[in-house]
Amino acid sequence: MEITTLTSILISFLPALLKLGGKAVDQDTESAAGKFGEANFAMAQAIWEELNPRVQVREAAINLANNNREDSQAALRLQLKKLLQQDQELKKSIEQFFQGDDDVFSNKIAQNVIENHSSLTGHKKIVDIFDIYNGKDPRNVPTYSVSEAARYLRIPVKTVRFWVTGRRYSSTQGQQFFAPFIPLANSSLLSFINLVEIHVLKAIRKHHKIQPEKIRVALDYLESQLQVTHPLAHSKFRTDGIDLFISYYSTLINDSPAEQRILKELLTACLERIEPDDTGLASKLYPFTHSQEANSPRLVVIDPRIAFGQLVIVGTGIPTKIVAERYVAGDSLEDLADDYNCNRHLIEAAIRCEMPSSTT
Repeated sequence: MEITTLTSILISFLPALLKLGGKAVDQDTESAAGKFGEANFAMAQAIWEELNPRVQVREAAINLANNNREDSQAALRLQLKKLLQQDQELKKSIEQFFQGDDDVFSNKIAQNVIENHSSLTGHKKIVDIFDIYNGKDPRNVPTYSVSEAARYLRIPVKTVRFWVTGRRYSSTQGQQFFAPFIPLANSSLLSFINLVEIHVLKAIRKHHKIQPEKIRVALDYLESQLQVTHPLAHSKFRTDGIDLFISYYSTLINDSPAEQRILKELLTACLERIEPDDTGLASKLYPFTHSQEANSPRLVVIDPRIAFGQLVIVGTGIPTKIVAERYVAGDSLEDLADDYNCNRHLIEAAIRCEMPSSTT
């Protein structure tokens, strides 16, 4: 059994398979059954029922249905390969569908499926197939814990917690509360947009004259001037807002022109790691993976549409968490690079993101 053939068959029936269990047979299901025959679709269902409980395979399949890109197809192939290597009983069960003279997935039919799968899947979006976000923009869905955000963005946990939850402190007037820079929709989890905002705030934190109360005033001023929500995560900040912010903030803290230039360099370096969509709102974030951030290559990415927003290796859709788990379990860097068809430096970057103290 070839993983490529298995993947191609799943791709062909993916829209219908992801809707299995619904109350009604929809157009995708009827189209799949009509195009390749009810018997073929029944066998695809049987295979999917074996694979569907495996969370990583299901996530990879949903990501593929969302965009049908080459990197998403590769991610699904890799998940299938890994799963069948680890679970020999499952592998034997799946292989039964590819054996025998009367097998409905004979080479001829499988080839027909592979040649025609694009007519079924096309480039349909996940919102049309399997709306896991209930119509919400995945960028605004609370997903990341404070510790995850701190690890991915290379910022101390206590700093992230202060920025998103605020802090109580004592004063001559008694107990006071410093409100968070980035209020959360969920009391404990951050959204992708929140991650981007923290990524930008990180540059301001490096400024030697950081003063939290002045930053709040400057952020409020920035939002009023740009007239957008989440200005730090919007392209307007890079085109118009960066100079507005630096000028206003520097006035508040009496910064020199030289210090203003340094702050602009730090902010620009962070903003270059953000990729906006057509509306200007951030859609991808490429976190720094080295302590030396100047000219740091883009090795990993956070994209809410890929792997449910997990940190993944660029161009692969492979979550860094999976790579790190295999490394801890004993897989060598060479084996991981071979299995995932990646350069070793990408594997090292993935492990470093999940295990900052790693010596890779």
